[in-house]
Amino acid sequence: TCSDASSMDTCLPIFGYAAAETIGKHVSMLLASEHVTDMLHFIGQVSQGISVSQHQSLGLHKDRQRLHVSVTGRPITDSAVKVVALSVTLREISEHWEAERNRTLLASIVESSDDAIITITLDGVITSWNAAAEKLFGYSAEEAIGQHIGIIIQPERLAEESSILERLCKGEGVKHFETKRLAKDGQTVEVSLTVSPVRDANGHISGASKILRDIGERVRARATSEILSAIVAFSSDAIISKTLEGMITSWNSGAEKLFGYSAGEAMGQHISIIIPPERLAEGTY
Repeated sequence: TCSDASSMDTCLPIFGYAAAETIGKHVSMLLASEHVTDMLHFIGQVSQGISVSQHQSLGLHKDRQRLHVSVTGRPITDSAVKVVALSVTLREISEHWEAERNRTLLASIVESSDDAIITITLDGVITSWNAAAEKLFGYSAEEAIGQHIGIIIQPERLAEESSILERLCKGEGVKHFETKRLAKDGQTVEVSLTVSPVRDANGHISGASKILRDIGERVRARATSEILSAIVAFSSDAIISKTLEGMITSWNSGAEKLFGYSAGEAMGQHISIIIPPERLAEGTY
């Protein structure tokens, strides 16, 4: 299972066996059952004189715990260049495999997100740009990566970006900051911006991750609601809303003037407070 006796002692502790427990045994004892056939194919290739490097497989520890391993095989030949033995090295890569799996999963999440997710250096140079960023701002990843983040920021808001980067350098983040950005076609985009520091392997801040959510529809709805609220509040007509049970939920200045109750007095009361007793039987309230 290892290239020679000297390497046996360093190889086998990965699997929990002593050398005496494995010498003379088939290498399949070190593999998960579903990977034995694959290993036999691997051995067949090496037996034909083909060297195979970093073939990934699933090993099996003595305690039955599964281990991700990288397998390298080399043929050993005699003076007639005939394959007489194999050198097989198994290296545990479980930690590396897990890290790579997590990286791939994270990349998939970022790419499929409905929010624009962008990373930049501390100098403001764009280093990643997902599909949602393409859709929101109109630039493809090829057009955006390598450019300064200023391509999506109005000139009058560049100072805002500098302030955000200063905060990041101090280890601070920005959450749900509502602002405006600029699309490729010159249109203004209303966004909610969340910015977090990106750290390198040594823990030093090396850049920033930006999540930008399109809130244009929400901003427009809020503006419309504010306009309608103002119209209702200052209308000379009495405008009242109530529940299906007749409880008053809104009462404008026109209602105050017409009926004499302030909003504080009327809201929460039953609409019958403004209906003459002889008309309560109409049931139209």
